[in-house]
Amino acid sequence: TVVVVIGFGDERDLLPLLQRLPAGRGVALVLIGREPLAPERLAEALAPGWTQATLDKSGAVWLPKADHLWLLPPQGRLVLVGGEIQLCTSTGATQAIDVTLGTLGEVFEEGAIAILLSGEGVQGAQGLRAIKAAGGMVMVQDPHSTEHDQMPRQALTAELADAVLAPEAMPDQLMRYLASVRRASTWGQRPSRGCEQDELGRVLALLRARTRHDFRGYRRRMLLRRVQRRMGLRHLDTVEDYLDVLRSDPDEPQQLLRDLLIGVTSFFRDPKAFEELVERVIAPLAERQSESGEGIRVWVPACSTGEEAYSMAMLLLEACEHRRLSCAIQVFATDIDHTALNIARHGLYPPSALAELDAQRLRRFFVESDEQGYRVSKQLREAVLFAPHNLLSDAPFSRLDLISCRNLLIYLEPEVQHKLIGLFHFALRPGGALLLGPSESIGPHHELFETLSKQWRLFRRLKGGRVPLPMLPASGLGDNALSAMPSHGSESEFPTPYTLAELAQRQLLNDYAPA
Repeated sequence: TVVVVIGFGDERDLLPLLQRLPAGRGVALVLIGREPLAPERLAEALAPGWTQATLDKSGAVWLPKADHLWLLPPQGRLVLVGGEIQLCTSTGATQAIDVTLGTLGEVFEEGAIAILLSGEGVQGAQGLRAIKAAGGMVMVQDPHSTEHDQMPRQALTAELADAVLAPEAMPDQLMRYLASVRRASTWGQRPSRGCEQDELGRVLALLRARTRHDFRGYRRRMLLRRVQRRMGLRHLDTVEDYLDVLRSDPDEPQQLLRDLLIGVTSFFRDPKAFEELVERVIAPLAERQSESGEGIRVWVPACSTGEEAYSMAMLLLEACEHRRLSCAIQVFATDIDHTALNIARHGLYPPSALAELDAQRLRRFFVESDEQGYRVSKQLREAVLFAPHNLLSDAPFSRLDLISCRNLLIYLEPEVQHKLIGLFHFALRPGGALLLGPSESIGPHHELFETLSKQWRLFRRLKGGRVPLPMLPASGLGDNALSAMPSHGSESEFPTPYTLAELAQRQLLNDYAPA
């Protein structure tokens, strides 16, 4: 487990935490502060058993070791280079805290824990979101316990905190969480037998009954990690205990749902991918617009808080303005997370979310707000339509020029991925483009798409060939529901096999009736 302590605008907020954090629990500790802390001060504050380690040379490889503490230099950040974590100390617009947290979340997943203490900066929110998206945990200092409360309040406004505590209370909470997660990690491994639901299936069934969201098409490992994280936060050791909490606490299903939906997004994430997109797709689209006069239609499913959808709209507006065209641009941005959609519709982002945006785009598309952030301009906002939509069960948009679905397929089972690729083919116009995440692909569907950029997973819909009909629900939940029914001759409380009418009735009740 890697614990990253960030902030500490006042060392008096850090020292109580270090004094009470015990060694011998398999934890490596990284400190990131705006000002350097003297090694002798750390030595005085550390509990027995901790060893200070040095990492101050740019390019040095960082190897985590239990019971060791590293203090990164100001503006230092940990980056992943060729499979190794290295220290980078170059200055620039890059937010050091967010980069480090993103790197550690990517590498250590649920083993990454972030503790945000006091500070007056605007960094941290993007990195904390990356930690949570990877399955890690976030603790935030109670703003009432410090005079430097800007960073903690920013994290609380973004609803990124799993625990809000004074620094001296954090070590005990951390140790309890680690102990619970390690015990919880042993459940959920047994496969189902016959019509018997496994432990994870019971959790998902109860979640579906409480929230109307079905996650049976998602990857099992990801689901297990997120559920185990919730069990750790509630200090529960068995799935039976967690099922009891899901039944009795009306807030817990919503908390689990938020954990399953959280994702990482940012403006122009992977800039090289957007450069390739402009050259191969958006520029030709704008040229054809001058000839045909048809509007440009783009779909961004799983849009989260809207950064990618707005990025697409910016590129389209720039391309049309560069050619002095009056383009009808419509970006459809959809998600099943209503909280994220509300943030996207509001269009207000903290300065940290815009740190990587160049000054020209910031002036062109954003207006500084009195609410300590930047709001998207009217023109940009009107180009994007946000709407709730479940990609796995709702009908797709159609006659699209571009679909950008990045980093969603990696969370889905392979069978569901294949069905969605067919659905995207159906939704695109002939010659339309599909942009996926860097770890995703179209799988075996080479007869449906040609590759425009292998590195950035950019594809073009082929005009010829058989067009597959989209299958809804794409997750194939109907098949799962049927396979869960007792078969003829099996030992069951039902003396006779199901008729077609009974199967249909049960499926309709499962989908639409109250729990």
